[in-house]
Amino acid sequence: MTGVMTFRYCVIGSQKQKKNPDTVCCSHRDVASKTVRKFFFVSRDIMQKVQNGVRLSGVYD
Repeated sequence: MTGVMTFRYCVIGSQKQKKNPDTVCCSHRDVASKTVRKFFFVSRDIMQKVQNGVRLSGVYD
């Protein structure tokens, strides 16, 4: 199961991308070591899927 990662809601507000207000900041969380590797922005519809429990794989690698 390489390339599988979980996305955790991170910050909304000051961290929001001004270019695209529909994106939110997320963290790439390593499931094995339980450490946050990096932060990135994803669109709100993807966040909705994440909040609904859908697991995304290596899209933002």
